[in-house]
Amino acid sequence: MRAVFKAAGLILSQQLSVQLGYRMAFVQVALFEAIGLVGTLFYWRAAATSGSGSGYSAAGIVIYFIVASSHQILQESGISRSLSMDIRTGKLAASLVRPFPFLLQPVCQGIAYSLSRLLMIGPVLVAIFVFVPALRDFFVDVAREQGGVIWLSGYLAALSLGLVCNLVVRLSLGLLAFDMTQTWGPELLFMSIFFALSGVVYPVDLLPVPAVQALSWTPFFYMQGLPNLVALGRVSDGALTAYLARGCLVTVIATFILVFMWRRGVRKFEAIGI
Repeated sequence: MRAVFKAAGLILSQQLSVQLGYRMAFVQVALFEAIGLVGTLFYWRAAATSGSGSGYSAAGIVIYFIVASSHQILQESGISRSLSMDIRTGKLAASLVRPFPFLLQPVCQGIAYSLSRLLMIGPVLVAIFVFVPALRDFFVDVAREQGGVIWLSGYLAALSLGLVCNLVVRLSLGLLAFDMTQTWGPELLFMSIFFALSGVVYPVDLLPVPAVQALSWTPFFYMQGLPNLVALGRVSDGALTAYLARGCLVTVIATFILVFMWRRGVRKFEAIGI
């Protein structure tokens, strides 16, 4: 186990170095996210200022999508594509011969990606909220109403759960390479469902309560919806505790599915190759 942890630390440091070395790639991701966000921001800002009864102010809508876009940048790591390519190109075979935990590398890659994005986008977000009084005051009011430490700890818990859930789901998508030569089809379907249900392009709490409850039994809600709502102070302490418990259960179930897919795929690989 010591050797595995040592190797994991080495892989993580290498992947983090690689990610930080590709600063231009991050700039491109941030730019494209910003361009794609503009239309959504104008639409929902207009809806908020038209008195639609959504419960969101114009500033609240802008902040929601700043938060959602930041979470999206943290979560998009390309793990599923790189994992499926590694399986299809035979890198799994070398891992089975050593042996070495094959999934350790994509996990470290995903963590390194999120850490590098956090190091880059964090100062930008801090600068925005320092120099834009309306946004700063919004979070000051949220922290005052809900208790600063309680609110911050709840947000960090929801965000951590979302990142773990995202990692498990993306790895599962990558493992589809055991059964197909290209996984871009399922990835496109996944992204369509993700954008439709997660709350990344609309505040998820605008849906009817039964729909929100149904979504809370899916990973999509925890990947985006819950962290976004908690950041804006729109989830009570009691509801947050229930959501976190349910989210942990959903993540555990998703992990069991991931383990099943991995073991089944390895048996197939060892029997006939890919």
